[in-house]
Amino acid sequence: MSPPHVLLVSAPFLGHVNPLVALGRRLAAKGLLVTLTTVPRAGLKLWHQHGDSSAATADVGRGVLRFEHLRGGEVWTPDDPRYRDPNDVARHLDDVASAALRGFIRLQGDAGRPVTFVVANLFAPWAFHAAAAVGVPAAMLWTQSCTVLSLYYHYFHSLAAFPAKDAGPAAQVDVPGLPAMAAGDLPAFLHLPEEHIWRQMLVSEILGLCEAASWVLVNTFDELEHSAIEALLAQLPVLPVGPLIEMEHHGVGDECTAWLDARPPRSVVFVAFGSVVKLSRDEMAEMAAGLASTGRPFLWSQYMVNHKLYGMQTFFRCAIPQWQCCEIVNRHTH
Repeated sequence: MSPPHVLLVSAPFLGHVNPLVALGRRLAAKGLLVTLTTVPRAGLKLWHQHGDSSAATADVGRGVLRFEHLRGGEVWTPDDPRYRDPNDVARHLDDVASAALRGFIRLQGDAGRPVTFVVANLFAPWAFHAAAAVGVPAAMLWTQSCTVLSLYYHYFHSLAAFPAKDAGPAAQVDVPGLPAMAAGDLPAFLHLPEEHIWRQMLVSEILGLCEAASWVLVNTFDELEHSAIEALLAQLPVLPVGPLIEMEHHGVGDECTAWLDARPPRSVVFVAFGSVVKLSRDEMAEMAAGLASTGRPFLWSQYMVNHKLYGMQTFFRCAIPQWQCCEIVNRHTH
């Protein structure tokens, strides 16, 4: 009898893929067949890749972890310049990725490994549409804390009283299961303009979460957020599966690790804006100058950083993919 086949689906952004890889390794180690897929694009260098291979397989514990790119249909080719704009990527995938994924799932069945469960992360709503269309149950992997999920869920479902936008940053916020906090501590996505595409996607997914997903897997653990988890269980079938951190680095980022080891404990400021936020040259210069003015060493995970722009010795640029840099910082002992 063949093992259950779990399909992990991600939007093509490095920080979104990484937690799925960690989850995939854990599932495979238990004896499952796990396949991770995302849309290929230039610059998206993933854990499995050697050269231009679009598929790979690795034995993990008692199971197998596979990687296979999502291609076909009207999905852009990897070197399409439109991938440079995350907003364009979101719109494109919303139009074409669900059909491509339905075809991908059918091909898995034709190859003798039918998909029995789908796990997708935030900003991949097309994965849930595809899973529902082919009759496969699905779960969402929420890669942030349970606290953040609870804030979004209570806000967009109007389940708690939130202060008005003009109430000021000191206004108190009370959400079941969470400690009292100030309005200034709320996630910025809550107050983005309604026409902002990423906010629209977030609102849509939060409002449709119960219908789209059988479970919400959260990158946390009970000892860290017990009250938040218990309170949110009254609204959502949340299941803590974290922390989703890859502890083995296979030599990747040794330079970064050595640099961190040479700094005093708790002395380094780490900066990372993820795959969606785009800073202008002036904004990057202002950020770098502000960090340098603190007199503390800082590690900035950023793509294509211009050394001439900064000209400062306290700055260390990650020369490795951003998500791997984040993992190195997360697992560093001090």
